[in-house]
Amino acid sequence: MKVGIVVPFSWSFWGAVVEHAELQAAALRRLGADVRLLMGNDPPGQFTRALHPRVGRHGTPPPDVIPVGRSVIVPANGSLPNVIISPRSILRIKRVLAEERFDVLHLHEPMTPIPCIAALALWDGPMVGTHHASGDLGWMRIATPVLGFLAERLDHRIAVSAEARASAQRWLPGEYEVIPNGVLIPEAVDAAGREHRFVFAGRHEPRKGLQVLLRAWPEVHRRTGARLRVAGADPTTGSTCSASSARTTSRRSSRRRRPSWRRRSGARASGWCSRARSRARLRSSPRTSPGTAT
Repeated sequence: MKVGIVVPFSWSFWGAVVEHAELQAAALRRLGADVRLLMGNDPPGQFTRALHPRVGRHGTPPPDVIPVGRSVIVPANGSLPNVIISPRSILRIKRVLAEERFDVLHLHEPMTPIPCIAALALWDGPMVGTHHASGDLGWMRIATPVLGFLAERLDHRIAVSAEARASAQRWLPGEYEVIPNGVLIPEAVDAAGREHRFVFAGRHEPRKGLQVLLRAWPEVHRRTGARLRVAGADPTTGSTCSASSARTTSRRSSRRRRPSWRRRSGARASGWCSRARSRARLRSSPRTSPGTAT
């Protein structure tokens, strides 16, 4: 069986949906399927730096990734995802669908432009859609009257949580199967050898709540003596966290020369995060508003 997984975001910048699709592809291959990922790619260069200040993975995508266009940062649902909105991607999707001749398509966030919308309109075969986002989904106020009819072409609808299902049903009534995201468990972790450390992993945007953690950290450190490691990047500036907040945190939380926090530059690399989480006692992922339920 040949499966095409369509993702409206960029391979070049880490995100929960991107990682979900990559892990899904790997799982399907282990079952014997031939899988291709259709998603964005932002090659390194001055143009990409202008559109995306934050650091990403700017190498060559793996052979199973078929790039269908560049992405731009689009504010949506309290987040700043890297969405493909170039009309040229419609022609690329059309060409890829004709050349690859998939047996089935799986669309992640099927109502997000442009690759998923193009696939819904152009593909005449079995399609599955997975809805990740929860919350108000304000963009659907515009999308539903114009493009909502395309959702009827999905043969099966999946939501990653009950919250994501309720959000999708509000705009696109129908039956949804809730399939929670899986959890990767390392083959070997020494539970007794964990460091006295907290890890925050995620984009540094208000919805993720890093600012809440940084405000609370001086008191947490005073009471526990733990250190904080921060992974991720600011989607708009490329910095890893607010320098003023970080300096204030380190001054207030410890009199030692070494600050009580440590940051990790660049995109959230799953390998690094897995190692950091396996050594830490606690992973902190506060969230201040509804959003992607992944």
